[in-house]
Amino acid sequence: TIPKEGAQNLGIVKLLLYFRWTFIGLLAADTDNGERFIRTFNPVLAQNGICAAFSQITLLDIENFRDLISIFKMWHQINVFVYYAEFTFIEGEVFVEIILNFVKKPVLGKTNQGTKFENFRDFYFLIKAFIIKIFHCAYGKPALSVKGWTRCIEEKKMGTLPQEKIEKIFSLDSSLTSNAIQIVAHALNVACSSQSQKTMRKRKAKLEVEKIQPWQTLPYSQCVEACQHGYFKVVQEGKPNCCYNCAPCAEGRISTQEDANYCIRCPENQYQNKKRDQCIAKNVTFLSHQENLGIILTTFALFLILTTIFVLGIFIKFQETPIVKANNRDLSYILLVSLLICFLTSFLFIGQPRRTTCLLRQTVFNIIFSIAVSSVLAKTIMVVLAFLATKPGNGMRKYLGKSLANTIIISCSIVQVVICFTWLGVFPSFPDSDMYSQPREIVLQCNEGSAAMFYIALGYMGFLAAVCFTVAFLARNLPGSFNEAKLITFSMLVFCSVWLSFLPTYLSTKGKYMVAVQVFSILASSAGLLGCIFIPKCYIIVLRPDLNTKQQLMLKNEVEN
Repeated sequence: TIPKEGAQNLGIVKLLLYFRWTFIGLLAADTDNGERFIRTFNPVLAQNGICAAFSQITLLDIENFRDLISIFKMWHQINVFVYYAEFTFIEGEVFVEIILNFVKKPVLGKTNQGTKFENFRDFYFLIKAFIIKIFHCAYGKPALSVKGWTRCIEEKKMGTLPQEKIEKIFSLDSSLTSNAIQIVAHALNVACSSQSQKTMRKRKAKLEVEKIQPWQTLPYSQCVEACQHGYFKVVQEGKPNCCYNCAPCAEGRISTQEDANYCIRCPENQYQNKKRDQCIAKNVTFLSHQENLGIILTTFALFLILTTIFVLGIFIKFQETPIVKANNRDLSYILLVSLLICFLTSFLFIGQPRRTTCLLRQTVFNIIFSIAVSSVLAKTIMVVLAFLATKPGNGMRKYLGKSLANTIIISCSIVQVVICFTWLGVFPSFPDSDMYSQPREIVLQCNEGSAAMFYIALGYMGFLAAVCFTVAFLARNLPGSFNEAKLITFSMLVFCSVWLSFLPTYLSTKGKYMVAVQVFSILASSAGLLGCIFIPKCYIIVLRPDLNTKQQLMLKNEVEN
């Protein structure tokens, strides 16, 4: 073809890319033009993702025949070769044809037929005839000398021709380009028709059904299979760029084209599908009253609220009975009301987070729980003081009364109030969206503002529980009827166990399940206090009223003493 080499190179690249021939061999004659072609064409191939498995500059004669054969056999993966031809070395094309036929490489890889280049020789003789006719010269000695014919000189320039000859040559540009296109078409036709007619009929039927492009039946000339959607190319060290591995896109990334160089990240509100080739909108989720987990927790909370109200009603109705009066009746009321509010605070955690619920839930939970634990601690201390007051000469009796119990509750709770209001004032909680903890969900939650303040408040409540458990454990064997120390010991054991298991569970869960863990811990620990301290008393009050008498109380004291 006549156009400039730069345009030809780009045309060849487009042709190779169209047929997905990305692993090729380059051949050129050992001339200045051949060397320049190899030097300039290789970078163009590399820029377009095409690898030249080898670039061979050689004298195409019988001496190099064995070397070329070994090259072709060594690069057996290559099905497409690009040969740089010149008019002065047009015989070399016939030599290339001999080499390719010698290797007998099947065109499609599925037949036993050798390669066929039926139109190659016609193209060669066409060009040769054109040279002889225009330049009146030949590259070989004719059998019969013809007057006026000379041997062609490689450096013969167009400028030495008459102007009309030059115009005639340039006017043939489109004709020669058309011939080149026809030669490519003939070559592709030979490749497609190398199988039997029966196979072709099957292939045509398959093409109609599957809508496969005709060029997909042509020879395969790639170093590796193309990376499909959802994968990207990873260059292998020491190998050509087109001999790459395919790696799946990382979590949250996709690729939407074959042989992608990299994967693109999905937006924050979307996630990748299973094939990693499409981003899908995430679902918005939170601990709702309507889902199974929310329904279970809500039902559990309602049951405990009704149970607490029932117990409180029993204590109010039977407030003058010995068992109620003997165990600090006022402290029992404070504790029951605190537990009732604790169960109610669980509803602040269930449902879509709002600004108000985010501000209140941790503050209310920590303060009310501290009051409940402080009440249990006051009960325990009052049991110990009551025992000490029974000893002759002991001055502890003057400390017994409401004032001491109220002082204990207020002093222990005020510390938690200061912590929570400092937290609320400096690091207030606010509604937030968690885009990352769950790959396919946007979790609506409350941002606690400060993780340190959360653990300080929780740690102080744990400190109160530990003190209460220690005092109750030491006083568990004190004599006396309806000794609450034993019941408090069991209740605080349950309470501490729940919150000790809360921390690792809370830290190991994500999204709405973190909220569910805290709600369950609130309900379970409060239920432990309610069940261990008050249920045994309700059993005696309702089912064993014979034990709830002053005589029974005095009799039991005499037996123990």
